[in-house]
Amino acid sequence: MDPVLICGVDLWRSPNNCKMKYLYRAKNTSGDMVTGSLVASDEVEAEAILQKNSMIMVDIEPAHSIRINSFFNRFPLREKMIFTRQLSTMVSAGIAAPKAIAVIATQTQNEFAKSVYYHLIDDLEQGLQLSVAMSKYPNHFSQVMISVIRSGEQTGQLDEVLNQLAKQLERDNMLSSKVRNAMIYPAIVILAMLGIGIFMMIFVIPKFKAIFASAKVDLPWSTQALIGFSDSVVSYWYFYFIVLVFLVLAVRAFLISDYGRYFFDELKLKIPVFSKVVEGVYMARFSQTLAMMNKSGVPILESIKIISTVMDNQVYNEGLRMATAQVERGLPLSSQLSKNPNFPVLVSQMIGVGEQTGQLEGVMDKLGKFYEEETDEKIKGLASLIEPVVMILLGIGVAFIVISVITPIYKIAQIQ
Repeated sequence: MDPVLICGVDLWRSPNNCKMKYLYRAKNTSGDMVTGSLVASDEVEAEAILQKNSMIMVDIEPAHSIRINSFFNRFPLREKMIFTRQLSTMVSAGIAAPKAIAVIATQTQNEFAKSVYYHLIDDLEQGLQLSVAMSKYPNHFSQVMISVIRSGEQTGQLDEVLNQLAKQLERDNMLSSKVRNAMIYPAIVILAMLGIGIFMMIFVIPKFKAIFASAKVDLPWSTQALIGFSDSVVSYWYFYFIVLVFLVLAVRAFLISDYGRYFFDELKLKIPVFSKVVEGVYMARFSQTLAMMNKSGVPILESIKIISTVMDNQVYNEGLRMATAQVERGLPLSSQLSKNPNFPVLVSQMIGVGEQTGQLEGVMDKLGKFYEEETDEKIKGLASLIEPVVMILLGIGVAFIVISVITPIYKIAQIQ
């Protein structure tokens, strides 16, 4: 939304006599909740304006109290899922979109999402369609959501497409949660192992060093290496800190570059065992999204273009872009994906069946469910595999430290 300049200056540095735009929710004389916008010098004047119009203020905020495109503001997938599901339910019940979104805004605990909802309400009350209002915030609403909602508006089936969209977001959230939960245990174990290792290097090993020095025994290479590393950590901790920060920044800069993103996305598809999980997640998302958009009435070519921009893997993005260029020339999608080794043969074959029978929507929906169930099983297998591997690595690390400490102590005991 463009800034509302009432006195010709930036609202963030407006003088006291400068009026600004407010978004409000209030109750009218009938007790109904209404939403809208008004211009006032401050919230006190805004409340007075509402009272003059026989309304009781419930909530009010400056139209630009939150920067919509701020890097630190997030509109999480779960929030989108709840928003779409609740909006679908209320629109199906005959509630107008502005009022439905106002109800959703009162229930959310995410202050940033609430601000986005108020902006959507303001745009809708100015006569914009929901898809147009959402398109103003491309960092928070994907092109898939916007295109599907636009199709629903054009066909008069907004409630139906919102329901489909809600189901798709719920599937995405469930699949993402399973992958995330499978990684929690090994991540906690690794972090705990690193924390204990750092504690021993700083506080425990130096005490053993003094004992070994006073006993004057020959130390094995593992003990010497352990003591040397401990000395360097204690004496030059700032150097390790600087190196760590540099590595984090360097890796981050590499991953956000075009080459780095492609390299990492390609690497995820080549790691044994893990690659099958990644492939399954993306194929389930691709199949289900294509099925949903096809059912919503979005043309196949537009669907592929949109999906190619929203899939967060550069390898698949490039493959779909190349396929789109050929589909524009009249070639079938199945034949183009069959040439790409990153797409399983099953995907191209099933798309071919859908193209030949004219039932692409149903075929892709079944394919998406197949990959969702298969990926669920692979995630369980991956979790079962990761746990013993992490425990073995942890055991090796502990064994190295114990042997490095116990061996000199045993020598000291023999001397005495």
